[in-house]
Amino acid sequence: MLWMAAALVGATLAARPDAQGRRELLVRVEGTPGTQVDEVRLEAGPFSDAHLPPAWTLRKNGAAGPAVTVPLHLRFTLDGTRRTPGRVRVEVRMAGRVLVQLQAAPEELGPLRLAREPDQVVAVPPAVQAGESLELAVLDVKRAPPGGRWTIAGVEAVERGSRLEVRLPATLQAGDLIPLRYRDPWGGLAVDGPAANTRVVLSESAGDSPRILSCSPGFVNQTLCVCGNFPPASWAGLRLDGRSLDRPAAASSRSLLVWIPEGVKPGLHVVSGDPEAGFTASDRVMTTVMHLSAQVDQAAILRGASTTAWFQLLGSALPLALKIANEDPAIIRMEGGDEQLVSTSGGEPNGFRLGLRGLAKGNYTIRYKRAGELCPCAAQEALRGAGSAPAPPGPPAPPSAQDPRGFLRARVLSLIPLASPPAMAATAQALAATHGVAVAEVSPLVSTNDGLVVFTIPDATDVPIKVAALAADPRVRLAQPDFLFETSGQESMQYAGRLMRTDHLDPSLSGQGITVAVIDTGVDARHPRLSGRISARANVTGAADAAGIHGTLVAGIVGGVAARAGILSVQACLPLSAESIRARCTSVTLAKAVDLALERKARVLNLSVGGPRDRLLERLIDEAVKRSSVVVAATLLERAAADLGPPGKDPLFGSGLVDGLNLFRSVSDLPGERGQSPRKK
Repeated sequence: MLWMAAALVGATLAARPDAQGRRELLVRVEGTPGTQVDEVRLEAGPFSDAHLPPAWTLRKNGAAGPAVTVPLHLRFTLDGTRRTPGRVRVEVRMAGRVLVQLQAAPEELGPLRLAREPDQVVAVPPAVQAGESLELAVLDVKRAPPGGRWTIAGVEAVERGSRLEVRLPATLQAGDLIPLRYRDPWGGLAVDGPAANTRVVLSESAGDSPRILSCSPGFVNQTLCVCGNFPPASWAGLRLDGRSLDRPAAASSRSLLVWIPEGVKPGLHVVSGDPEAGFTASDRVMTTVMHLSAQVDQAAILRGASTTAWFQLLGSALPLALKIANEDPAIIRMEGGDEQLVSTSGGEPNGFRLGLRGLAKGNYTIRYKRAGELCPCAAQEALRGAGSAPAPPGPPAPPSAQDPRGFLRARVLSLIPLASPPAMAATAQALAATHGVAVAEVSPLVSTNDGLVVFTIPDATDVPIKVAALAADPRVRLAQPDFLFETSGQESMQYAGRLMRTDHLDPSLSGQGITVAVIDTGVDARHPRLSGRISARANVTGAADAAGIHGTLVAGIVGGVAARAGILSVQACLPLSAESIRARCTSVTLAKAVDLALERKARVLNLSVGGPRDRLLERLIDEAVKRSSVVVAATLLERAAADLGPPGKDPLFGSGLVDGLNLFRSVSDLPGERGQSPRKK
């Protein structure tokens, strides 16, 4: 039963346990702005304690004091009971006049816990500027339900549906943290602390054009941090692998937090911008998407027994420090404490083990996130170089990222000794600190016993200067730019057949037992000529799997002249467009592809690409030749007589290059995997 005087005031009841397990009655009084209240009576006492407005006093069945303006929140602790009364009668008064009467069963709430990490409750952009407007999303509505009160940097935020909007004070200084506070609809303090992963950055204008400069790794179903310059009109303009992302969880002029959708596969992906939002083709960066999977004996948990859970990190072979937290300590116990810092092992598989014990039946959640600085734009130094954005760290390279000398800008490759993932990561970081570069990627090249390190150059230093400095470092085996390569040719099967002189082949040759690695674009295995012929597939580009015209063409030729050879399709190049035979690769993708092909014991490696001399690829192809593999770069034969010297001595591939005819004779004549003898010519 509810009665309100002049419909000016309303009251709501709830109950929840306090920190000591006692029951609290919560009263919320709301009404027309300016309405005042000086007494609240409850038929539920006596009370042992209360949270009241200043100068109010606790009474046997309520509280009273100087008039205060609604909204009003009061909390009464029931004396000597842990049970909530079934129904409670409430009266709200002003100067002896009853403003509202309420008799109802209180709404049961869970215990109030102060969030230790505010960033887990509300998304705040990692880099913000004084005086700018922010858009934020609440991440945990259980801890921060709608109807409460958020203050951010001392300013009350405005709720707009599921989002918050706030204008930061103009008095903030570079390097300041952003304090966050949230009181729930009942006045309870649920969040109180700084956004640990957010910093105020320099306020110099970066212009009105949106730009993407860098981004962090991220987990599926968590946020990904993207750094750059983002006018409000561009906030919803980001793409992942060409697909539009939802509106950011948090947005400022210098950083965005975007959700990585369910279903994104772990591994390398491309973050880009929508041209309709003002982004250009050069606004592309690579990111690593990860997923943490768990193998747990749920039957042991339900029995209340101890068990060991195996957590595996998918998407990265590097060791990763993680913060993990048990969100349900009443249901499960985590060996070592409810909050821990752990590190994955590195390598394959990459994970860690954790002891668990069930305490009660129910659902439980173990929350995880990366430890340490989560975003490259959280510190102001990351934004000082806004005038010299680093080049995208992987293909496809947009034209603006390409140096006229044939390599990617602001990107350097180095080889270091092959070792455990933690040891290689430590060496890479030490080199980065010495030479003023940043580590973008560390990958093993097992075939040559090397570790491949990709560095980005954060300043305007020319690539050859960094190459020379790294090459002189005794810890480095080889240093070079990340060169660009392209496929070429006419869009017809007849062109390729003429180039490789397949009409001269002995029709009795079949390629039985031989694996041919087609290192090219992806292959359309649905093509009638390739039905059942692709024995395995791999993708080293970091982009989504996609068939390309050129790779399909080359695989079709292999299938046509060596009917019993197995084809390993390695996607190392990306087409310049869906309709183009031309595709682009880099030193990194080709090196990874050759290493993978040797690991899979391919006897023939086909790289139908052209480009500059590349010492990294020479090293890998020399290793292939030592292993009695045959390597071909078919499209280079067009230029061999003119500027590359005689076949077999091409400056790109050294002694490993053969022409198309000898390639396919080799496909048929090499000893098969089952030890067949070679055919006699």
